[in-house]
Amino acid sequence: MTLPRIVIERCHYLAECTEEPGAITRSFASGAMKRAHALVSDWMGEAGMTGTRDNIGNLRSWVRTSIRCATLASTTGRWA
Repeated sequence: MTLPRIVIERCHYLAECTEEPGAITRSFASGAMKRAHALVSDWMGEAGMTGTRDNIGNLRSWVRTSIRCATLASTTGRWA
């Protein structure tokens, strides 16, 4: 399977993690959000990333590297 196809397939899987059929709705700390985090966490693990949840429930992940300016990716959409 090509990388673009994998990305689209994973978007569809995430869209199924919803509280409202026919829409993509994930309230904070809801079951839908927890299911989405579980999927993303598994995918990050497959990519060799280390993941954690912070004190308020954000899923965070990083890649260990020897490069000095590695970027931290976050599901909050912010970059550190």
